[in-house]
Formats: sequence, C-alpha cells, structure tokens
Amino acid sequence: MIDRKSPIPLYQQLFTIIKQKIISGALPVGSKLPGEDEIVTHYDVSRTTVRQAIESLVQEGLVSKQQGKGTFVLANRPKQFQNQKIKKSIAFLLPDLMQEYINNIAASVVSKVGTYLQDNNFNLVLAQSGYSLNNENRLLENLAVDNAGIIWMPEDEPYRSPNHTAFKLVSDGYPLLLFDKTIKGLDTGYVITDNYGSITNVVQHLISLGHKYIAFVGTPHDAPTSAEDRLQGFLYTIAKNGLPINYNWIFPEGEENLQKLLLLLSETEHPTAVVCKDDINAIKVIEKAMSVGIEIPSELSVTGFDDLELKYYNMRLTTARQDPELLGKIVAEQIVMAINNSLPLGKVVVPAPLIIGNTTTAPNI
Repeated sequence: MIDRKSPIPLYQQLFTIIKQKIISGALPVGSKLPGEDEIVTHYDVSRTTVRQAIESLVQEGLVSKQQGKGTFVLANRPKQFQNQKIKKSIAFLLPDLMQEYINNIAASVVSKVGTYLQDNNFNLVLAQSGYSLNNENRLLENLAVDNAGIIWMPEDEPYRSPNHTAFKLVSDGYPLLLFDKTIKGLDTGYVITDNYGSITNVVQHLISLGHKYIAFVGTPHDAPTSAEDRLQGFLYTIAKNGLPINYNWIFPEGEENLQKLLLLLSETEHPTAVVCKDDINAIKVIEKAMSVGIEIPSELSVTGFDDLELKYYNMRLTTARQDPELLGKIVAEQIVMAINNSLPLGKVVVPAPLIIGNTTTAPNI
C-alpha cells in the first residue's frame, strides 16, 4: 500500500503497485485497469498522482490508453524485456561448475536442462560465480542482457540486500528462476526439493525403528534455505513425536564437531542415530565413527539427504532421494513455458522419497 512517510513520491509508489499486479498476472494482458476515480478512492491519492503513475506505465510499455474506452494492459513485462522470445539462449548461473562428487546433483540437473533446451530450440549458457556474491550480482546483470531467461542456483547465503540485481530483474518481470534454494524476500519462481517434508520422513523412519535420542549434523553459520528447512523439519518431527530436543546434539559441519559428536556416544544418555543434512556429511560421520570402532548401524544409525549413491564399504545410505533427471526436466519446462507464453514463473516443490538402506536399524539398547 501507499506509504506517506516514504521519501519515494506517491506516484512512483502507485506505479510500482500497479506494475507488480501486471507482472504477477493479477492484472492480465488485455484486462482493463480500474478507472481514475476508483484508483483515487482505493489508494486515497490525488488525480494528478494517478495520471502520473499511469503515464509511467505507458512509458514502460505495460499499458495503453484508448480514448473513450480506458486504459488496458498491453504487456506483462517492461519494454526492455518484451522481446525475450527472440533471444534463443537461457543462462544457468551456479556457484561452481566443477563436479566435486560423482553423481553431483547440480551437474546432473544442468545436463538434463541442456538437453531439454536444445530440443526446444534454446541454447544453454553456463556461468559460475565462484561463491562470490559480488560476482553473482554482476553476472546476473550481464546475463540478463543477452539471454531470454536465467536459471539461478544461488550461493548459500540466504539473504541479499534489496539493491541486489535479482530484485530489480524480478520487479521488471524478467524470467529469473531459482533452483535448489530460495532467497528471503525475493518473490520469484523456483524449483526446489521438499527439504522440510522429506527430512520429516527420514526422522519418522528412525523413530519407527525405536530411536528416541537423535542428533543432527550440518548447520553452517549462514545456512541456505534448503539446510534451514531440513533442520526445521528435523526439529518439528522430534517434537511432534513427544521426544526431547537436545540442542547440544545439533552440530555444525566440520571435523571438530564430529569429534564432539563421537565423545557424546560414551555418555550414559547419548544419540543412537544421527540425521545428516546431506549424504556427504553422512559419509564423514560413518568414516569417523568406524575409525574409532563404532559399529554402523548397530551402535549408531546414520541418515543422509540427496542419494548421491556414495559408497563406503558395502553400505547403502538411508537417505532422501533427489532425482536430478526430474528436477532438471521441471526446471527447463518452467522457464521455457514462461518465456514462450509470457507467463509468470511457477513455484514448484518436488518431493524427495525416502530410500531405506543398511545404515539404519533398531537401537541396541
């Protein structure tokens, strides 16, 4: 709504409100804007303010005034982005293009996206930010110039300042599709895994086996939204089942914290299972535990998340499976459909089904 204490002129605030309704589809292309009198009454502004806002919308190419008929929505994107269809490339911006692990989820998704785009007459342009927010900001700005849309897998930092390029692109209706993580405050389309719901299935599996004392590994200081959702899902499921939440059993990643976890196992009341935020942390826990003679899973059950199919001896992790083929297909479909049909991007949450391996069993107590 209009903020009369804001230094931003009233007509610019009104322009932004109507513009966002057009971009979001609340005022679809071809629809008629409310009349001047209705806008004046609804927003409690002057006729001059309304006319200035409408003129700004005309300049952006979003509306057209028709003499004697009213003002109609002409397009759902500003002029600079109205010809996105003629650009035949889509960018994919990631923190790192290197494949650190076999069956790396992101690398597999990129491959699937590339195939889909090729089949639909788009080229794929790859870019990496190198885990730098400054690079990320600069690359988004540059990539938007030459590409019909951008798929963006953000660096782990969950917040961006309001002057970040992403906010300007989204406010202008540019097709910016988030993958894997969301950015707090950035209202754009995304394709993400159901991190919260899927981790609850993992924890519920442990509880169904009889585990009452469960630890969690993998809470970095600036947790991405995906990791935050997994931790919150863990806490919710523990509480829902009436089990105690011991915050001293929630560990950040790192060698030092793994040592602290192992020391707990010698105490009278200790974790009988560990939920890890991903498979990589799960394997580290297993390696460290077995190196000091702790049997997996009879003395300690361990779960992961991702299903990277990482092997440690004859172990098959109990985990939540992210399907890169499915994720890549949905990502590509979403952005191509939005570009080809000038539609707002969708918000898609993809389940990660529980995979029961041989790293979990009933507690030996």
